[in-house]
Amino acid sequence: MAVTVAGDRFCIAAGPVDVATISASVTSDACGAVILFIGVVRAENNGRRVTWLDYEAYEPLALKAFEQIDREAVERWAAVRLAITHRVGRLAIGDPSVVIAAASPHRADAFAVARYAIERIKQI
Repeated sequence: MAVTVAGDRFCIAAGPVDVATISASVTSDACGAVILFIGVVRAENNGRRVTWLDYEAYEPLALKAFEQIDREAVERWAAVRLAITHRVGRLAIGDPSVVIAAASPHRADAFAVARYAIERIKQI
């Protein structure tokens, strides 16, 4: 499995991902909440059947984008920690395509950061 990592919290992965490891990368004694968002390949999109998806990324740029999203999140929610892993390659129905872990002292901020991160990924 080919993996490109920036630091310990941002990753482009060409194979299965370990959700527990991603979650652990943001967890600390100061965190009262860890939120996981796991985007998976669904069987239908806009009324059309999906059999698989191929994801591609220019890895250095994608990792810089993840780091930028992290900086933006910390500016808005100072005490949060964020991790993002995105898969590349051919993914089957049900396979995780993106995993976001957001940790914060309080659940409201952790939920907000996880949502912010996936929305920003969709924009980029």
